[in-house]
Amino acid sequence: MCLSPHWCVFCNLDGESVNHMFIHCPYSIKVWWLLLREAEAVWVTPKGCFQLLSSNFAALGKGKKTKVLWGCVVQAIFWNLWMESNRRIFEDYKGVGVDELWDRVKLWAALWASVINVFKDLTASSIGRDLRAAVK
Repeated sequence: MCLSPHWCVFCNLDGESVNHMFIHCPYSIKVWWLLLREAEAVWVTPKGCFQLLSSNFAALGKGKKTKVLWGCVVQAIFWNLWMESNRRIFEDYKGVGVDELWDRVKLWAALWASVINVFKDLTASSIGRDLRAAVK
């Protein structure tokens, strides 16, 4: 359990900030790399959360489906990192590896996307299985 307000619960380094926790922490950046690998994209790591949320990510393609799915995946990454952090702090939880967290991200992103009209013909499981195929 990490009790210092300045230590990162993921990497135990001093100097935790919002940008560190969600983007620059060695644990968090690996989650973003898994997204980039799945999207077959190359990316310069943004300076902070504002720059990340302001970016126009076109690696999955263009169009309404891509924008919706990208939004769901980004929100799912932030949400799952936040939930993982809270579990480690408040529940004395040892944590999960990056691959398991990525599976959770895809699950939540797929569930959220599946209830949006542009994905009405796809199931959550088909979206989560192949993000690139879901936007074609």
